Amino acid sequence: MAKDSVWTMSHQLLSDYWQQTGIRRLTGAKCREFLGAEGLIVTSCRKLALRAIYRSILNECGLEYEGQYYSWLQNITILWVAIIWQAEKLGLVSGPNDGLYTLEEDGLNWSGVSDIAQDITLVHLRDMCSKEGCLNLFLGRKSRTVGGQRFRQQILYQCNWDRLKGNSLSHPPSWRCNV
Repeated sequence: MAKDSVWTMSHQLLSDYWQQTGIRRLTGAKCREFLGAEGLIVTSCRKLALRAIYRSILNECGLEYEGQYYSWLQNITILWVAIIWQAEKLGLVSGPNDGLYTLEEDGLNWSGVSDIAQDITLVHLRDMCSKEGCLNLFLGRKSRTVGGQRFRQQILYQCNWDRLKGNSLSHPPSWRCNV
């Protein structure tokens, strides 16, 4: 295989990665790994090209490439499902009052939140679901942005809370998947 262009990188290599993982996004680390394995210097242009090739593979499968916002939204939703289940189990929720729940965040058991998150998430997202990962996502920079604060406020609405809660704590939602 020629080592002068990312475009010569084997379509099969990326296709195999998709088939093995089911991950619909290439992280910067994964791009560096693929490019380094091919002996290519990592540049932003090559990472973009690699993602374009991967996007075409996903499109061939009828799927869309996941951007960073979608990934953050997926992660924060998994976190909040775990928080809701943990909060209700520990009695840290009151309401709804006027269509809003109140959550006593300080009482959350982050080890318990992590256990729930790891149980309901996709295999490739489990690293995000460590105790530290959950706490960092909850308190992290993106969670403090206007969008993150708005998401946090919107979760407390009864319709959103109940949707994420699912039918009961003893029955995980039907979208549980272990890819």
